[in-house]
Amino acid sequence: MRKVKLSYSEWAHIRNYKKVHGMECLCCFFRLSKADGCFRVDAKAYMIAYILLFIPAVVLTFFACLWDGGLKTFELPTRWVNGSYIYQGCNAYDYCEVIWDAKSKG
Repeated sequence: MRKVKLSYSEWAHIRNYKKVHGMECLCCFFRLSKADGCFRVDAKAYMIAYILLFIPAVVLTFFACLWDGGLKTFELPTRWVNGSYIYQGCNAYDYCEVIWDAKSKG
C-alpha cells in the first residue's frame, strides 16, 4: 500500500480542525493511503518524541489505572496517535483525492 506524506495544514483541513493542536503539530507526522475506494489518514509520533515521552506516559497511565480500577487495563503507549478512514460521500473525500493525485504522481 502506497502512502504519501501530509503537512499539518492538510491534516487539519481533512480532520476539520478549527484551531491548531500544538503537541500534534510538533510531535507527529501524517500519512495518507488509499485502499478499496477509501482513504486512510494516520498520525504517528516521531521516534524522538515517543522516546522522550514514553516514561512520563507510562508513569501517568500506571497511576491512572491504579486510581481508576486496577492494573488489568494498563497498556504501554504506542506511536500511533490518531487516524481515520475517509469514505466517498464524506466532506474531506474530494480534498483527499486532490492531494492523492498531486502527491502520488512521483
